[in-house]
Amino acid sequence: MNPGEFILLLILVPFVVSILANELTNWFPRMAEKVLEYWVRKLPKQARQRWIDEWLGELDRIPGGVSKLWFAIWQGVGIGMLKREELRNAIRVLNDEKVVQEKLIPVTITFGSLRKVTLEDLSLTQKTLDILKDEGVDSLKALIALSERDLENIPGLGTRSIDEINNRLAIFRPNI
Repeated sequence: MNPGEFILLLILVPFVVSILANELTNWFPRMAEKVLEYWVRKLPKQARQRWIDEWLGELDRIPGGVSKLWFAIWQGVGIGMLKREELRNAIRVLNDEKVVQEKLIPVTITFGSLRKVTLEDLSLTQKTLDILKDEGVDSLKALIALSERDLENIPGLGTRSIDEINNRLAIFRPNI
């Protein structure tokens, strides 16, 4: 290799590598969306749209391509943690001599961390929240424990409010 070719190679290689690296990082946001779509297929059907909408909204607020891909990967880790917790609760219920059914206290996944979900996190209308709290339903666990008939017997809760509650609770109920 003569000196002219070596100098040309020294100039061209970094240029080509830079273009390829830039091209790859431009694909990271799209890859992140695909990863989230993959993870959302692991959730119950009735909850998929809610979670993909929420996660894509979070993804839009995250700057940079690598961070978006990292966020998407962490959502899968969180889903795995939730599934393991559901399995532990199911085993606990089966092993309980009294067979008292325990409910999973739902958590929300935010950038790889978990936190307890409250009634307010369900984004119910204020009227529905007030009616539930007036009836002594002050936690998500208490709301999940109510049957459809229990909800229908709460004064002031109409069909639309009950549908709203059921839609928001879809992620926390077993996939039948």
